[in-house]
Amino acid sequence: MFRNITVRHSAATTVANAYRLVTKHDMRILIINEVLGWSSTGKIAGDLAKQYEAQGWEAKVAYGRSGYVPEAYQKYGIRIGNDPDVRINALKARLFDNEGLNAKGATRRFLKWAEEYNPDLLWLHNLHGYYINYELLFDWIKSRPQMEVKWTLHDCWAFTGHCVHFTMVKCTQWQSHCGYSKCPQSNRYPKSILWSNAKENFKRKREAFTGVRNLTIVTPSHWLEGLVKQSFLQEYPVEVHHNTINTDVFKPTPSDFRRRYGLEDKIVILGVANAWDDRKGLQDFCRLATMLDDRYAIVLVGLTQKQIK
Repeated sequence: MFRNITVRHSAATTVANAYRLVTKHDMRILIINEVLGWSSTGKIAGDLAKQYEAQGWEAKVAYGRSGYVPEAYQKYGIRIGNDPDVRINALKARLFDNEGLNAKGATRRFLKWAEEYNPDLLWLHNLHGYYINYELLFDWIKSRPQMEVKWTLHDCWAFTGHCVHFTMVKCTQWQSHCGYSKCPQSNRYPKSILWSNAKENFKRKREAFTGVRNLTIVTPSHWLEGLVKQSFLQEYPVEVHHNTINTDVFKPTPSDFRRRYGLEDKIVILGVANAWDDRKGLQDFCRLATMLDDRYAIVLVGLTQKQIK
């Protein structure tokens, strides 16, 4: 039904390849993500809606977390639940390690609207974030075998029993069954403070996320593609859509940065993150700084004031 077209990316984040209608008009896309119009995935979701709209589609983005939605994206927004819902869901996840299994009322109300909206294409992004019940969502998806479904994975949460990333702790339980030994990251997002429910989470995710008739996984890298093919999601085709930037905005420009910071004669090693922690490599940079001589200077963007001190 669809074929790829080439588009110009309009934001400084990933916008997966848009699709153009070949034989039918008045198509509808529904995008689901944790946020809309801000943060990396929120911009991706919003820009994806804009691209489809430019091709003649009706586009909506369902999101769960609050935060300022820029005016350019507000017309696409459909809120799932509200702020009190998110706080209650987060508390339940902290107590019972069951992220994605709460929010039943908000999810049912949203799915009633979604059934009336009747999308031709459903594009999932982050389903974690304390706003939606993935079992109810995937039951609805499986009841609509005619609907095309794409799911962009921005992390590994979809195929683990708890965590969003496991590389730092070198955990491989997700390849067979999380929870056969103690989860090494139960104290990391989505953090649990009482116990780990990784074994049950893994089982329920596998049951919910497999068996969708018309689903394609999208990853931003071949690295993540390889992980997906080792997981219980391996039954699905995987497309790699690399992250891109808007080169009209992000391009070489005149700057006095080196002069201001005394870096004229230095070899600059640049690190950028929206939030720095050990998982993002902060301690690696600290260790690297002790290993390099004074020909080098490490510049980190995104540190908090506390981290800078």
